[in-house]
Amino acid sequence: MEKREPSTDPRIENFWKKHSDVLKLFRIPERTMPWYRRHIEIFIDDHPNTRLKEHSIASVDAWLSHLGRNPHVNEWQFRQQIDALRLLFYHYLKLPWANQIEWDHWLSGAKALGRDHPTVARCYEMIEKAVNDPRNRFARNFPDIYRKYLIFMRISDYSPNIEKSYLAWINRFLVFHSEKHPCDCGEIELASFLEHLAINRKVSGATQGLALNALVFSTKQ
Repeated sequence: MEKREPSTDPRIENFWKKHSDVLKLFRIPERTMPWYRRHIEIFIDDHPNTRLKEHSIASVDAWLSHLGRNPHVNEWQFRQQIDALRLLFYHYLKLPWANQIEWDHWLSGAKALGRDHPTVARCYEMIEKAVNDPRNRFARNFPDIYRKYLIFMRISDYSPNIEKSYLAWINRFLVFHSEKHPCDCGEIELASFLEHLAINRKVSGATQGLALNALVFSTKQ
């Protein structure tokens, strides 16, 4: 892990001291604390013109979505990055919008998956196993479309996190519209699903955008 030169600004050092106190409160191991700090530093560096308290649900969701697309980010790293932002914005800075971010949604997308999970397996045999998984509505109802979707997703080297997230949104859409594929739906059906997410599920605009991307992606195969 790359280390920065210590800051001589007492305000910055005080910020990190208080940040460390929050990590200790949540029993983050001491050896792990530098990683949490590094994740925050990277986030800050990637938003040079935005102060931490000026961020929003949209900017955090966009950042996590960006990380999820990176095939070089390991599962444990992604979970740690999510947790670092959660502790920063929700428990340290206590920003009022931070409790509206779907932290559990992001964390569930970062869980370690078995080799035979449809979002991890890369060989043809594992793709066929994913197609035949009865728990997967997309695969069960539209096996040919799902097979093309899965192969294209993996040829394009999308990360397992994004693959899992897209599949989850497509399956949620199928449940909402009684197994009707997005290809067979018009703007009204798409809008009603997004409205459901916003009003009933209270998801952020950025998360709605992620769901819409998943649905659009499923129609291009």
